[in-house]
Amino acid sequence: MSREPDGLAELLPQWHRLRDAEAGEPLRALLAVLAEQVDRVRDGVEQSYDDWFVETATAWVLPYLGDLVGYRPLPGYERVRATGLRDGGPPDTSLARLAEALAPRRDVAATVAHRLRKGTLALLEELSASVAGWPARAVELSRLTAHQQPVKLYGGTGGAAADLRRLSRGARRSPGRGGA
Repeated sequence: MSREPDGLAELLPQWHRLRDAEAGEPLRALLAVLAEQVDRVRDGVEQSYDDWFVETATAWVLPYLGDLVGYRPLPGYERVRATGLRDGGPPDTSLARLAEALAPRRDVAATVAHRLRKGTLALLEELSASVAGWPARAVELSRLTAHQQPVKLYGGTGGAAADLRRLSRGARRSPGRGGA
C-alpha cells in the first residue's frame, strides 16, 4: 500500500533513529502511518488529475465533465446520481454501467471537440453529414459577396471630406448645364 513506508524514518538523523530503536520504534510506526496517508493523498491527486480528461476519467466523472461543456445527459441520470454516484464514485458496477450508458465517453469527447472547433467550416460539414447521413460541403459566402464598409465606422478618425462650399465658382460644375 505504501510506496516507501520507511522513507520518512530514513530522513531522520541517526541519533533519533537509535533512540527510537531503543524505545521500541514508536516514532517509526507513527511515520509509517503518516507515509500511508501521504500516499493516499498523492493517489487522490493523481486520480483527480486523470479525471480532468475525458479519455482517462472514471465513469462517474463523465457526466460532470459533459455538464461543463454543455453536454446534456439522457433522461434518468438524475435518478442514478441520487442513488450514490455523487458520493465519490458508484457503489456497485451496475450503477457504473448505467452511468456509462447515460453519458457515453465518446459523446462527451465529441462534445468537447465540437466546442473547441465551434463555428469552423469543417465542424459544420461534419455535423450536417452526421445529422443528414449524406456528404455535406460548407462554403463561406461572405468572401464571395460584395459589401460596403459602414460610414459610421470612420466618422471623426482624422479623415477629411471635401468642403464643397469653399470651392471656387469655376471649379464647381452643374450637372444639368454641361459646363462651368
